[in-house]
Amino acid sequence: MKLRLIGLPAEVDTAAARIATVLTVLETSRPYPRRGNSALVSLYLEVQIPAGPGAGPATPTPVPPVTGGPDAPESIPLEVPGTHPPTK
Repeated sequence: MKLRLIGLPAEVDTAAARIATVLTVLETSRPYPRRGNSALVSLYLEVQIPAGPGAGPATPTPVPPVTGGPDAPESIPLEVPGTHPPTK
């Protein structure tokens, strides 16, 4: 499943970290500035719903902070035990 978060960098950081507590984050994009003269950014997450009722992520999934800057990689793959790396 793919999610798009839009907000201030600190808000997007907080939301991504909270999402990672209930869903398994497979991949996180770099932050993209919104059009125009906006302080907002967009961050894209690829997530997976953990198996089983009430199951949280298999392991805590670190989500890199949005404050990576213009030299941040376009996509940051996250390794999740028991899953295959995402293909491009």
